[in-house]
Amino acid sequence: MKEMIGDQTKKNVAGNADAKSVKMAGQICRCAIDLAVSCGSVAVILIGDIPFDASSICSVPVFHVKAGIRDVMDWLSVPKKSSLPIEECAESIEKESGRKTDLVRTISALSFGLDKIREGTVIGIVRSDDDYSIIVHDLRDNDMVRLINDCCSRINPDVFRSILKVAIDLSVKGREGKKVGTAFIVGDEKEVLSRSHQMIINPYKSQEPEEKSVLRPENYESIEGLAQLDGAFIISSEGEIIAAGRYLDVDAHDFRIEKGLGSRHISAASITRDTIAIAFIISESGGTIRVYMDGKEILKINPQTGELVNDMEACSNPENCISYDPGNKNLYSDS
Repeated sequence: MKEMIGDQTKKNVAGNADAKSVKMAGQICRCAIDLAVSCGSVAVILIGDIPFDASSICSVPVFHVKAGIRDVMDWLSVPKKSSLPIEECAESIEKESGRKTDLVRTISALSFGLDKIREGTVIGIVRSDDDYSIIVHDLRDNDMVRLINDCCSRINPDVFRSILKVAIDLSVKGREGKKVGTAFIVGDEKEVLSRSHQMIINPYKSQEPEEKSVLRPENYESIEGLAQLDGAFIISSEGEIIAAGRYLDVDAHDFRIEKGLGSRHISAASITRDTIAIAFIISESGGTIRVYMDGKEILKINPQTGELVNDMEACSNPENCISYDPGNKNLYSDS
């Protein structure tokens, strides 16, 4: 009997703690919504195990990043502050704050690149253990967003987003349980074709136009399947897949690239030096995505971050939030 009472007491204590945690999370989220409204923000992004009921939210897009969050928390973690001298404690707090800010900055920029949010101010809430941080980030000051916009000045923005979606999917999941490495060379297609040749019969040579478009999500499956072939994809600036299994004929003997990267990266980066094409390369060994323009690496996306953004859930309907009124304070109830 005593054991039963003790177990019930523990359950009651745990239940009260959970209720307090949910209540605190709700209060923090309401503060973030208030801040989002006052800043005219384009979205609120929740990162971590944050209980949140969005049923009362009607205007501000709210997204929740959950997938792989344990890895993110490990990445954010620093030594326990209580065991550190004051100077080291201050340094650890600064490092953790910087990591959380970097996480919000990166996830926001990738979300923009995938057309999940617009350019503007984003409010991020990051939970690490029992700590909550509210971070305000302006995407207009984000270097990654600027570089994405630079890419989209050369190729159709929808083409950029489609290739990025496919690249992230291959980076995170691979293909049939195996890691996949490939390259997508986009834009300046005539010049790129003149500097390359087929390694195999071109699988897109006799395809119908709609089957060659990267803008059609129903084609993603076949693209990911053909990504297992040797050679690169050649894609027009408007999204037509002209060829797959293409070998790039480049002179890379004096080309400098990050140590450890192989011939796929060297040839793809070199073709962007010699043309105005943009190259998306997925590393077979680690799944890292690199984007090159003008011979330089401009974006680098690790598969962990890609997974977070890929699985980011909308807590409120962004379609209702495109033109919300920042002056409308009646966005949620206290019930």
